[in-house]
Amino acid sequence: DQQRRQFWRRRMHHARASVRNKRERNQLYAFSEIRRSTADLGLPTRARDQACSIFRAAQDADLIRGRTLEGFAAAAVYIAARVDQIARTRDAIAEAPKSPISVLNVALTAMNRDLVVPVPPPAPNAFFPRYASILGLDHRAETRAEGLLVAVSTASPCAGHHPRFVASASLYSSA
Repeated sequence: DQQRRQFWRRRMHHARASVRNKRERNQLYAFSEIRRSTADLGLPTRARDQACSIFRAAQDADLIRGRTLEGFAAAAVYIAARVDQIARTRDAIAEAPKSPISVLNVALTAMNRDLVVPVPPPAPNAFFPRYASILGLDHRAETRAEGLLVAVSTASPCAGHHPRFVASASLYSSA
């Protein structure tokens, strides 16, 4: 029993000594949130690494002061997914760290205002696999929808329409 307490005390002191300041402690916490969120969402490791660097840039720009770490971690994951053309909604991203969507929106607004991160709009075909699996469609329907999307976008661009709606319309037409 005494050895267990001594081990616990040494472990606690080691954990305290390994972090030099509050900035590093916040960074470690946010990185663990990012790691957990990207694993829950099934995002690749490049998106996780990019989210960590986006969070670090937000921390360097001093955007986090007075705001929640979870919100900025979620916002970094959302921006990294968008940059990598991985289709995830804000609701799905906010669900992973269990923070309200309003907290995510506040962090996204601050990051969009003060950080220069080129975030392209999501491509409609990025939504095909998820929508096809929800609807129970086979791979042939996805392929036909892809061809239909290419044909439609060359004939008349889909600018001004939400990519989710374009994806769902092309899947509907192909099914």
